[in-house]
Amino acid sequence: MTDKHEHDAAQRTLTSKGEVASANSPHAVRRQAEARLLKRAAQILDSIEPLSPEQTRQTLHELQVHQIELEMQNEQLRDAQAALDSERARYFDLYDLAPVGYCTVSEQGLIEQANLTVANLLGTTRTELLKQRWTRFIHQEDADLYYLHRKKLVESGEPQSCELRMMKKDGTQFWGQWAATVSHLTEGGLELRTVLSDITVRRQAEDARLKSEATMSGLVASLMDALVAVDANFHITVFNPAAERMFGVSVGEVLGSALDRLIPARSVPAHSDQMRRYAQSNISSRAMGQAGRVFGLHADGSEFPVDASIAQLEVNGEKMFTVMLRDISERERLQQLLEERNRALESVTALAENANRAKSEFLSNMSHELRTPLNSILGFAQLIRSGSPPPTPEQKGSVDYILKAGWYLLALINEILDLAVIESGSLSLSIEELSLDEVMDDCQVMFEQQALARGIRMSFPRFDAPCHVHADRKRVTQVLSNLLSNAIKYNR
Repeated sequence: MTDKHEHDAAQRTLTSKGEVASANSPHAVRRQAEARLLKRAAQILDSIEPLSPEQTRQTLHELQVHQIELEMQNEQLRDAQAALDSERARYFDLYDLAPVGYCTVSEQGLIEQANLTVANLLGTTRTELLKQRWTRFIHQEDADLYYLHRKKLVESGEPQSCELRMMKKDGTQFWGQWAATVSHLTEGGLELRTVLSDITVRRQAEDARLKSEATMSGLVASLMDALVAVDANFHITVFNPAAERMFGVSVGEVLGSALDRLIPARSVPAHSDQMRRYAQSNISSRAMGQAGRVFGLHADGSEFPVDASIAQLEVNGEKMFTVMLRDISERERLQQLLEERNRALESVTALAENANRAKSEFLSNMSHELRTPLNSILGFAQLIRSGSPPPTPEQKGSVDYILKAGWYLLALINEILDLAVIESGSLSLSIEELSLDEVMDDCQVMFEQQALARGIRMSFPRFDAPCHVHADRKRVTQVLSNLLSNAIKYNR
């Protein structure tokens, strides 16, 4: 009867609890299981017959064994629970401190869970993130891209990834790598498990690289000279617009073709063989330098001269060559024309030099021929003027006129002779030992009458001993004559 009352009390307790708990809740399920267990135990108690002392001892022994087993199982359960708690704590540490942001987004687009990293990336806290719309943190211009990938994710179940501009809480923008998988819940519905990484530095580097490549491409395209790049097998990989104009072919026609299509190897003293040697010996681009004059081929097969410069580069570990080309057809044509004109000018110059030389020789000869009779005329005129009996005033005037014209003519002849000698390049000195007294006496004879006519007295000092010098008699006489002539002419 006691067992019966305990069973009824348990039933009443379960009933009262069942009224409070929901039938579908885990607590209700547990209580229902406990009620069934108690009911079963009551039925067993009602059906138990009184046991003998031996059976009672045997039953107590079995219960003790079961109690020990249960205690051991409880100990194992406690250890398992402790290990589970430790793993759960480690998991949450890894989750929170992961280098990338993790968050769970509901089917309605609300953030259900988030780690510390994603909160830091978005410039907020985890508490503020929860129940916020995920799209609130996506740049408006990239929202359509996000919805497109989200639709693909939900429809196909395949993981999706894209790069989005994200917005922090304070409005600061950064580039994020978004990746997500979809998970279907047991109670229905789905959730998106999202990973977010900050790729701002990488995008900036890529933008800088793209800008640099665009700048380089623009520079290559704007070059006035043709630029052709070839790989290690000498197949064309770059062909700028200047090269298209030079060779008369489009870039699509030559990309991948051998360089020989544009520049025959036979015309290049430092072409394929030399470039291969440079590539094999790993010589730097500065060692290559100028390739020199080569021939290029127009689209119609005609050849034209080209000035080429070859350089070796290494891009991403692969060797390549760049060839700068300049069409020198016009330059060579002008150079040939200039050479022809130079030859004609040299011929004309030679004729002019011959004519000038003949003129100088003629003037030199003529001057010598004129000076001889002129010296005689001047000498005799001076004798007449200083002779005895002295000339009459009328005769003296005539003699003075002869002397004046003669000296003037002699000065002109001397100037012409000196100029002719200098122009002919045959001016030379005849060095000899000469008496300075004799030179001065000759000069006194030539200029004394001119000085007296101007009322000027000339005094030539006499040396105590003979004075000899090494000089050209003619040039010394000329120097002294010029000095005396100027002294007389400008003496007031």
